[in-house]
Amino acid sequence: MGIGDIHNAKDPKAEMKFELHRIRLDEGGYTDSGIYYGVGMPLFSYYYDEGIPNDMVDGVLRAIDREDAKDKVRQRYPNAKFR
Repeated sequence: MGIGDIHNAKDPKAEMKFELHRIRLDEGGYTDSGIYYGVGMPLFSYYYDEGIPNDMVDGVLRAIDREDAKDKVRQRYPNAKFR
């Protein structure tokens, strides 16, 4: 689905409330901390963790905008909500 996904949630159809943030990249495709993702569509990170062992989801993906990113997360987690 995305770059570097970690999918450990016990049930992808469970209702989960995700954090969703755009990752800013410089013109060379690097983050402020020097991680290289390349250039292209905007990059977003998504994250769910309620502190329950083995019940977290974390990943990054490319999307046109925030709404497109939400749609892409919902393709895998249909009951996803966003903060």
